[in-house]
Amino acid sequence: MVSQLQHSQPNIICLTGPMGSGKGEVGIYCRIKYGYSVYPFYPSLDIELTRNQIIPTRRNFQKKLSTMQCNEGPYKIATLAKQQIKNRCSQKVILDGARCLKEVMCLHQIEFGKVVTVYVDAPIDVRRDRIIRRRRSIDPQDTEELRKVMLVDLHCVKDCKDVNGVVILNNIGDINFLHSQIDRLMAGTID
Repeated sequence: MVSQLQHSQPNIICLTGPMGSGKGEVGIYCRIKYGYSVYPFYPSLDIELTRNQIIPTRRNFQKKLSTMQCNEGPYKIATLAKQQIKNRCSQKVILDGARCLKEVMCLHQIEFGKVVTVYVDAPIDVRRDRIIRRRRSIDPQDTEELRKVMLVDLHCVKDCKDVNGVVILNNIGDINFLHSQIDRLMAGTID
């Protein structure tokens, strides 16, 4: 069984999915149980916002990403993410938070590792409850703002479900069920 696990586990996992779906929980679980290192897909965006004296809210985060994608092309961000992990190719790495199909497709062209895209999905009520509970400073602070941001976010990531070979984890709000799906992914028994 151990050899099957080691043989089937990817060394690079690209996490995507709508805000509040549980991508962070997947990353934490894989770090603790399977020894993955977790890196943000956009490693320097918070620093960039702060340097430009922009309050790091989810909406400002989305605006900055859109600007970068328009000005520098959609592959620029994925290229930065690839550079971030290139020297860690012998390790098991998770890139948390790819936001568009072109970024995911760019990552699948990595020549230094086996990449699997994991789309974490969750019903809107589970996402809303998770966002409210986690109380991140960048998250929307009122219901109307949350609704707007969730719609924009879902529009951005929904095409990532269509990547050939994508693994979809359904977070129904039961942490044990989510963990069991991750365990099946690592054992090579989920598709």
